[in-house]
Amino acid sequence: MSEFYEFDSFRMDAVRRVLLREGKPIPMSNKSFDLLLILVRERERILDKEELLDRIWPDTTVEENNLTVAMSGLRKALGEDPTDRRYIVTIPGRGYRFAAEVRAVTQPEAVGDTTRTRDHTAAQAFQPASSAVASPATAKRTKQLAILLAALFVVAVACYLVLRDREKQAQSIRSIRSMAVLPFKTIGAAEDEQYLGAGIADALTTKLSGVAQLRIRPSSAVLHYANANPVSAGRELSVDSVLDGQIQRSGSRMRVTVQLVTMRDGNTLWADTLDEDFTNIFQIEDAISVGVAERLKLQLTESEKKGLTRHFTQNSEAYQLYMQGRYLWDKNTGEPLLKSVEYYEQAIDRDPGFALAYVGIADAYTDLVIQSYVAGAEGLPKVKAAALKALQIDPNLAEAHNSLGVVAWAYDWDWTKADEEFQKAADLNPDSVATHEDRAFFLMTMLRFDESIAEGKRAVELNPASASLNTGLGYFHFAARRYNDSAGWLKKAIDLDPDYTFPRAVLAADYALSGQSSRALAECASLSEVAPSSKDPFVSAIAAYASAVSSNRTEAQAILTRLKSLPSQRYVDPYEIAIVYSGLGENDAVIEWLERTYREHSISVVFFSSDPFFLKLHSDARFQDLIRKAHLPTPTSP
Repeated sequence: MSEFYEFDSFRMDAVRRVLLREGKPIPMSNKSFDLLLILVRERERILDKEELLDRIWPDTTVEENNLTVAMSGLRKALGEDPTDRRYIVTIPGRGYRFAAEVRAVTQPEAVGDTTRTRDHTAAQAFQPASSAVASPATAKRTKQLAILLAALFVVAVACYLVLRDREKQAQSIRSIRSMAVLPFKTIGAAEDEQYLGAGIADALTTKLSGVAQLRIRPSSAVLHYANANPVSAGRELSVDSVLDGQIQRSGSRMRVTVQLVTMRDGNTLWADTLDEDFTNIFQIEDAISVGVAERLKLQLTESEKKGLTRHFTQNSEAYQLYMQGRYLWDKNTGEPLLKSVEYYEQAIDRDPGFALAYVGIADAYTDLVIQSYVAGAEGLPKVKAAALKALQIDPNLAEAHNSLGVVAWAYDWDWTKADEEFQKAADLNPDSVATHEDRAFFLMTMLRFDESIAEGKRAVELNPASASLNTGLGYFHFAARRYNDSAGWLKKAIDLDPDYTFPRAVLAADYALSGQSSRALAECASLSEVAPSSKDPFVSAIAAYASAVSSNRTEAQAILTRLKSLPSQRYVDPYEIAIVYSGLGENDAVIEWLERTYREHSISVVFFSSDPFFLKLHSDARFQDLIRKAHLPTPTSP
């Protein structure tokens, strides 16, 4: 094969990897030179983009954009512009072809008369005297040896660079033990299609979470990174890699581009583009999850392999309705939560065997109860019914077992059953943040504080950037009366989300109970600045308690009046009124409202023994009677 080529006014030296124009070298990148060499040598045929990618980047998966960049550099070196394609012709839908006439020569001296004369003259001018005795054959062999040595040197350098790059990439792959799947960006999508990006990311998170070799950040941890730079997001989330993607929809077709980025050096380890019918979302999700596993060279069990391509429904319409429900559920406020239930129910209408849709209903009603949008006596039976239906379809759904654990604990007051269900959920999905958090609260109410704190720490390890989880861990220390440790975690939660009111309220109570009244009042004032009139009754009640204990009874009374006027707008748990009265030191009123809490079968009953708000009532016979009726563990005296 020739190593020297001429076309138009260009001369190409494939050995020295130089392109000359009228004797002057043309600067260009290595990949652009590789591209030109392939086009020139294969000038008799059209070269597909896929073939060019394979030949220029062997043993490496790169995006088509890399080829576009190399081609742009080559066209610039050749002096082409969009209206002048005399050298490289683009074949739409296929690839490229070299169009100029090429002359292949065997030696550089034969490239052309002008060059030969110039080279010959230069050789004479610089030839040492001793060379006069050398024969033409010897000179030719010497020159051939020099060319060979130069070629070997170039090959050796190239091999070194390739091996070095491969080793660096192998090190990057070996270092990946954790990952975050960012919500995919939906380019040009209407508002009612925004759910697609979050839905596909959530599905991939679920699939990859089943791989023991990877620790995947939960979907709740990445919601705020929908439009973030992948490298910045990955570093904030403390992961080794990030899976990022984009979705473009055109009619019934959908294009998804995806890349796996390593935090080690910010490089792309793997990328792919998938074009499918809009109804075939399943195939896209399967291809991406399998592609990630293959690129990371994960040693998967048969169960893990099946998990990467598992579908909870084959009905595309039901699946899209489910994704819309999850999208609304993630907003975590009253109206969207209720609307999410409607979408889950529609998904079940399309596919009655869709177990995850029942899990969605259970999750939605759990949050509605926790946030006081729905009374526990109304919402928790719905949670139980949905979870049981899900397990009837699929007995191994960790999320459904966790929901049953919540119901057994907060509604049925069956501590043994609750412990069993939380353990089943943890066995099925050891990295479930929801299970670790819910179980931590359960253990706290059982006065098993060390175990509770351990579960809370595990949840934070899985999602360290969560203000909610850090608040929970602070609350577990607060219940254990470890006020200094509690304050540390609550402050971290506030740093993560300065607008989150719950940790500020608990921190104020923490200061009040540890005798730091001035700090408690300062924290209450800060809370009022962030949320002048908190819509969360529990936050308001805790703030009132802290104010009252810190000698600001006026503020506590004002909050109490406001809470009593809320029931027509939003459910106020009697427990929250009892907290305020406890701060005010009105024990008879405290017992009255705690008894009402018990009669209404509120979820707050389970906190009677553990919450420090009622420490002064532990010796009250009426309080002890309530503890016995609820079968709660007996709290220790202050």
